[in-house]
Amino acid sequence: MPCSRTPLTLLLLIARAVASTADRFPCWLVPLGIAVGFLLSGAAFGQTAPTAAKILRDDGMYQNGGYWATPLAWLMVTVMQEDPARAARLFCDAVEDFQARNDINEWVNDNAPRKRGVRDYCASAAMPLAGARRLRAHLAETGAQLPPDLARRLDAGEAWLKDQARRVLRGSSRIGKGGVRIFTPDATGGYGAFWVRDWSYAVEGCPEVFTPAELRDGYLFLAAAQRADGCMPDRVAADGHGVYSPGGEKNPLSANGSVDQSPFMVILCHQYWKLQNDLVPFRTTAGGLEKAMHFAPRNPANGLIHITDAKLFRPYSFFDSVPLVGDQQFDSVLFWDACGKLAEMFGAAGQPDRAAAVAARGRTRQRLARKPLGREAGPVRGGQRALAAAVDLGLRVCRLRGRRHAGASPPDRPLLARSRGPHCVPRPGAAFAQGHFLGPA
Repeated sequence: MPCSRTPLTLLLLIARAVASTADRFPCWLVPLGIAVGFLLSGAAFGQTAPTAAKILRDDGMYQNGGYWATPLAWLMVTVMQEDPARAARLFCDAVEDFQARNDINEWVNDNAPRKRGVRDYCASAAMPLAGARRLRAHLAETGAQLPPDLARRLDAGEAWLKDQARRVLRGSSRIGKGGVRIFTPDATGGYGAFWVRDWSYAVEGCPEVFTPAELRDGYLFLAAAQRADGCMPDRVAADGHGVYSPGGEKNPLSANGSVDQSPFMVILCHQYWKLQNDLVPFRTTAGGLEKAMHFAPRNPANGLIHITDAKLFRPYSFFDSVPLVGDQQFDSVLFWDACGKLAEMFGAAGQPDRAAAVAARGRTRQRLARKPLGREAGPVRGGQRALAAAVDLGLRVCRLRGRRHAGASPPDRPLLARSRGPHCVPRPGAAFAQGHFLGPA
């Protein structure tokens, strides 16, 4: 289904806001704070977190002040709609920061006691390259041109990062059960298992780094760890046993993991099919993928992904340590996107009835995801209201300044969205089912 004017307008407004105010903050660093989790769980969306701190510290920990490169591609896809040159500079600034630090890190925060995460982080190396690829496609489609100096800078940065990404991604691999080569989230052994979403990020950014056999066998290795009740793994250890929740294996944060695990398994299968034109892995696991999508918790009143108890489920990735409950807006858009991809694979496999059933569920999500939320909720500033609607449409929240908690933002430190979620169509007439993680090419 084509994107409506409302999400497209919001996307361009946010891109304009970024382009006009980018000199107020570091030009590429993209933080995802716990504050965002509380914003998503607070007045704007009617969700709640059991224990929300009134003032959140910029202490550099995982979701509380760290700047991440993983969402850079989403920011670039947003900004390039209005200003391709600024999108190119964002990429170049990130690469040059990697070079200056001699480190492609999970996250950094120079103002915090703990200043960085895990070295040689795969998503940090791969996802900016996905943004650069989309930027080049946008330039080719629109006929826009970068200034010559910037074009040379982009060429040099992309060439450098491609070499480094290959080093990091290949360095993250190890041999798992059955001789299958698995890929961990980093090349230092810091995480040590095969994460579903992290591998999807790597495949999105650098598919050429992996052989067809590695892509196929890796997907099947992950799918084999699906639980009997339909729960897909958060990650799989080298010996093949699945771990179904974020957090430590001995101290899981939830019984059923994060609500993104099912959609990301569908996305991985779809990525392999689009790259290799091979439906055999899909045919082998189609029933499991259907079961996984049914396992995702939904609100019977509106069909959105819904968490009733944080001990049962956690939200998407960056927020998986935050005990959000209620309707999960971004996770619902992620689920909708996976429905489209699953329906497309059923159609290609010659199973139109199953494709139609899955597509119908996806269309329901599309209608719901387009409905702006937050207008009936408490004192929400205009900028925050626009941001709430943007997140509801799949846009990713990336920068909060000043006092960070739901319903409050100092006038001199505006609340800004600096990137978009991967599942919002970037232009009218594009269909979700045709896209990869970043949307249609």
